[in-house]
Amino acid sequence: MGMEQTNQPSSAGVRRTEAGRRPGAVILGCLLMVGAISPLLAASPAAADPPVVDCSQTPGDPACGKVEPTLSCVWTSGSGFTAVFGFNNTSTSTVVAPIGSLNGFSPSPADRGQLTTFPPGKVTSAFTVAWSSGSITWSLLGRTRVASGSSTACASSPAPALAETGLVLGCLAIGVLVCVAVFRERNAPRAERLLDRLLPR
Repeated sequence: MGMEQTNQPSSAGVRRTEAGRRPGAVILGCLLMVGAISPLLAASPAAADPPVVDCSQTPGDPACGKVEPTLSCVWTSGSGFTAVFGFNNTSTSTVVAPIGSLNGFSPSPADRGQLTTFPPGKVTSAFTVAWSSGSITWSLLGRTRVASGSSTACASSPAPALAETGLVLGCLAIGVLVCVAVFRERNAPRAERLLDRLLPR
């Protein structure tokens, strides 16, 4: 009787199959990362930057009266309080308010890391301020917001505010570069051909 022979995949073939799958996984990860970036890019301002109004130089400009400080919430912990501040600029100009009489906190220090540049639009989480007791007041261009333990409570401990999406975009860009580097290292000829198709030189 003839013995039946079964074809078993060699370990080398299995390794080649697994290696072939790795670039695909890397590509998928990079595409997902690009997908995460897309909404941020779509929300970017138009190409034409709005005019800039420096309220320390032209305090009578109407735009200086259209920026309002806002308070989103206050988080209470054993060490004190953390407030989440924002702003609402209803003008069509980017308003500049330097730290000082136009833009400061009380009690001192007047500078608690607040913004000094306010583009058009509303931002509910522009920056956070931590303090130990009592209340703090943010005065911005003649308007004030008071934060205390009796203010609207935050649902969770506020993370450092990311008013600038540049930090997020920078982190995602680094991730994409790492993906590309790994992809090229593991499958250089194939990677070069694919990247040439996706990113024509």
